[in-house]
Amino acid sequence: MYKGEPVTIRREGDREFFIGGIVISNAGQGNNPEGKIIIQNQANGRLRGLALAVDSYLDRYKVGDSVIVRIDGKVLERIDGVFQISGLSPLEIGRISENNEQHVHLETNDFSVLASGVDIYQNTLVRLISADVPGVVRNQVFGDGDVTLSDGSNTVLVKTRETAVVANEPVPIEGDFTGILSYTATGEPYLAIRTSVDIDGEYMAPEFYTNFPEGFEVAPPFLSGSWVLTSASRHTGVTVHLKRGTAALITQGGSAALTTESIIAMDFDLLFGASRFSLYYGQVTTNNNDSNGSKVYVEYSQDEGATWTLLEPSSVKYTLDQEQTWTQVTLPVDDPAALVLEAMTAPNSPDNPGRQRLYFAEYENLAIEGPVRFRIRKPIGTASRIMVDDVFVKPHE
Repeated sequence: MYKGEPVTIRREGDREFFIGGIVISNAGQGNNPEGKIIIQNQANGRLRGLALAVDSYLDRYKVGDSVIVRIDGKVLERIDGVFQISGLSPLEIGRISENNEQHVHLETNDFSVLASGVDIYQNTLVRLISADVPGVVRNQVFGDGDVTLSDGSNTVLVKTRETAVVANEPVPIEGDFTGILSYTATGEPYLAIRTSVDIDGEYMAPEFYTNFPEGFEVAPPFLSGSWVLTSASRHTGVTVHLKRGTAALITQGGSAALTTESIIAMDFDLLFGASRFSLYYGQVTTNNNDSNGSKVYVEYSQDEGATWTLLEPSSVKYTLDQEQTWTQVTLPVDDPAALVLEAMTAPNSPDNPGRQRLYFAEYENLAIEGPVRFRIRKPIGTASRIMVDDVFVKPHE
């Protein structure tokens, strides 16, 4: 019916005009064309889409709803590139069923077909696969502005409204992108992503992980994520002299040797691997129960904690003296995989808290790619408790 100019759809005698389709837009996610819902319909081997300009209550219509629409007296037109039926009210749109399948009209890695397919692909779901994202920068999100997708020869923009939930999603460097295909007033195609589920990409590693170093200052769940403490706990007491803030984690032990391992473990994965891992550790208190030496192991897992691999410790360890300056120390190591906590040798005296040493251990030049989690483990048979603080992980580049 549409020949390039607005056309009013008029009843023919007693015949009323209706259209039907499946809703593919998601008003609740804030990336709809303003004042519109988008439906597509598959019939007679063809799938086509149409925008419905509705004056209110857009959030009534959910993704996957099957709707029927009375269009007598409404106008079929193209406004700012959007092909639509104008002048509808919610009273003229009825829901038939929910949670229907939303068919992807086109899946392609050749974007050239979009430019000449405005009458075919407009207002339908399209998946652009194996797309590069030229010019993406670290920490860029979709709300920062139009994102360019490239197939190597042709480009398509991803446009995101500032109101969209997906505006806060990071932009990958490549991937598959699903969304509603629309066209500008001058005929250039662009994609509108609905939710993060529409994005399947590879991402640029952030410069730093959020909320690291983890100092355990906020009670569980900790800021960096959920940690599992086995024979270990969080302490804020004043007797934990070496903690670097208001809190630290401590392993169990004390007056008797451990009969079970004491473990401080991430219960979450860091998605971009690790190039560096470090932690501070030392005796928990100045009490005699904490005066003996001990060992501690740092391990990592890339199978969600099913198996663990030891990290070889860095060749240099440091202690922090009472003037808060760094001095290098040599630790007696009889186990090349262990970090060592030296026994305290100074008399146990309130006037001599310097008997404690705060150690800093750093594992540099790690080449761990892909999701990873870490744990700190004190083995069975050691008595002295160990304080752990300010755990830091840097992403793999």
